[in-house]
Amino acid sequence: MSVVLGGIQSDFARHLAREGKEVADLVGELVDGALDDARIDAREVETIHVGNAFGQLFTGQG
Repeated sequence: MSVVLGGIQSDFARHLAREGKEVADLVGELVDGALDDARIDAREVETIHVGNAFGQLFTGQG
């Protein structure tokens, strides 16, 4: 059984390189935001699913 308790979406207008950040930094922010939204501690989570449509473009892998 799956239960969705919280979620978050990144701001598509952000430019990570100008902020001195990488994709991993953004993922950390999003995980923290989703946990806050769900009002749970990370130790209570068994699985996190991340949708990423354009990551390969931004990291030069596509």
